[in-house]
Amino acid sequence: MPKKVKYIKLWPDELQPRSKEEMRKNSKQRKERGFGYIDAWSFDTYLAQVISNYAKWYLSNSPGYWHKTPEETEQVLKIIHKGFKNYSEQHFEKSPEDIKHWLEAKELFFKHFFNMWT
Repeated sequence: MPKKVKYIKLWPDELQPRSKEEMRKNSKQRKERGFGYIDAWSFDTYLAQVISNYAKWYLSNSPGYWHKTPEETEQVLKIIHKGFKNYSEQHFEKSPEDIKHWLEAKELFFKHFFNMWT
């Protein structure tokens, strides 16, 4: 039996899939090209959620580390996870503190971009 796709609310209510058919269409498009038509309405939020989920998965599965110690890698991943998760959840209501966390997470993500493989 295929796994059910869990949809994370990334968009305002007016952009949410309105039917099972729309959800199937979006899911099919994600499989074919990595994103669906609904994701395109808030692509930054969609990507931030994907990056946050990956960092969380990496922390849970510990496939390796790219710093001198696993603890250093874990610290970087926690910052990336928190910053991108916060970005995806806060949308346009960001405080100066949120922006600070986001900028740090973004900087670390780009710094370690080529290390994020398993």
